[in-house]
Amino acid sequence: MRMRCQKERARWRLLQSKKSRSRRKLTRRLLFQELEGRQLLNAAPMLVNPIPDQSADEDAPAFVVDLSTVFDDPDLAAGDNLTLNVQDNDNPAVASASVDGTTLTLNLLPDQHGTAYVTIRATD
Repeated sequence: MRMRCQKERARWRLLQSKKSRSRRKLTRRLLFQELEGRQLLNAAPMLVNPIPDQSADEDAPAFVVDLSTVFDDPDLAAGDNLTLNVQDNDNPAVASASVDGTTLTLNLLPDQHGTAYVTIRATD
């Protein structure tokens, strides 16, 4: 859990320590209402536009895929930033993959053919 503001964090701890477990749920609900709907918890990034399968001829030059619309996060409006990286490439003998900002670059290795599944991960 990540809090957005020191004042809110102090108030949350105070309320949490004074209430019994059964009353904490009610306290949390009231606290969220008191803060006029401001989100205190960090929401995870979501996949909103999956990357379609990509095809290329053998020995084709590297190509790029724009990832700027692939993920979304409700916390972006509050100043959160997404970090994108290559989590997995199941066949690096066919293609190497790298991410710079929101650009995925796929470098196809010479004289190779086959399929590579590349997984991109978004974190905040």
